[in-house]
Amino acid sequence: MSAPLSPAWQVLLSSRRMPCTPPDRKTVLLVDAENINGEGMVFEAYRSIERVHGPISQFVAFGAGTHLQHLNKAQRQLGLELVETPYARKNQADYALMRFAQRLVNRSAPGVLALASADTDFFPLSDRLRAIGIRMVCIGRSATLSKHAKCHFDECIGLDNSRMSLPQIKDKVIAILDCLYELKEHPVHLTQAVRELRKWRILPKSSAGAAALQDVLHAFEIAGDADGQQQALRWRSTASDG
Repeated sequence: MSAPLSPAWQVLLSSRRMPCTPPDRKTVLLVDAENINGEGMVFEAYRSIERVHGPISQFVAFGAGTHLQHLNKAQRQLGLELVETPYARKNQADYALMRFAQRLVNRSAPGVLALASADTDFFPLSDRLRAIGIRMVCIGRSATLSKHAKCHFDECIGLDNSRMSLPQIKDKVIAILDCLYELKEHPVHLTQAVRELRKWRILPKSSAGAAALQDVLHAFEIAGDADGQQQALRWRSTASDG
């Protein structure tokens, strides 16, 4: 007698309909928030995929409320959608992600589907979607990413929280405005701005003061704040409007 199918295969085989149209060029990033937890990792996963594959058309995280509650910044700044799953039941986030991916493919298959998770339960899903022409990308913590992942994905990206890659200079202005969204409305104290940009690995940890922003002063300026007491960082677009 043959062995029973794993839960992952049961979910995949529950919908056999193949996509009616070939994959388009859009890029989708789905996050297993119970495996990639911590907002810094989620931001870095987004940056890594965007850097290689261009704009992300859909960005969704799956997990229990305890794992999603720390993703407010990614939700606000990157348009992250949150799908909450029951906490008490094992692997519910995995199953929700797989069902979502299958519905997405049946409706309008993306050109690139990136899964932010080091969970081996997604190997069957990746194998099936690769077979119908979708480029599958796995992105996860370097320490937990399976050595077998390369056999099931077209591309594997390892994340290391201690040395996340910094954005390229040409992308730094966008990254700064994403991180300090309030700059679009008013200046931000320089010390506060640099502290926040270091926290999100947009500036290196060794950076400090105005010198840290020398390469982006074509887009920003540093001047005294309204009280003339402290230096403030201002987006030049806001300065010209004023």
